[in-house]
Amino acid sequence: MLFRSWRVGSWTFDGHAVVNDPELTHPDPGFALGVDSRLPAVADFSIQGGLVHEARLAQATVRSELRVGYVGPTNVALSPTSTGASAGYLTSQVGVSAEVGRWGIRASLDNLFNRDDDTFSFGNPFYVSGDISTPQRPITGRLALTARF
Repeated sequence: MLFRSWRVGSWTFDGHAVVNDPELTHPDPGFALGVDSRLPAVADFSIQGGLVHEARLAQATVRSELRVGYVGPTNVALSPTSTGASAGYLTSQVGVSAEVGRWGIRASLDNLFNRDDDTFSFGNPFYVSGDISTPQRPITGRLALTARF
């Protein structure tokens, strides 16, 4: 895993990258793996970057944040007879928060581009009509009021 963060005044840019190549090395003898011993449902790689601005406004600390990432291809085969893969998908979030003393408020949006990429799917052996997918949740907004105790 690689993580970097740069700060210039009230702005911070951070980014990270992860590369995975996990492998099942000691599977249960009763579980037939076939020739593919990769660990299922683990993305080959992922990257993410974020831009954050933090400032004081009157008595409040205001923080604005934008994040964009990509989760790479994922093989979801659990046995030689199951198939399936995710081609990868884009993630995105934007948010703004303010804190005054122990109180905070945050507004945020996820999936800014309203993408419906397949995140992964294990499928259903009883469903024979075709592909099964697990799309990303559509654009989603949140408003939260918080208190520290």
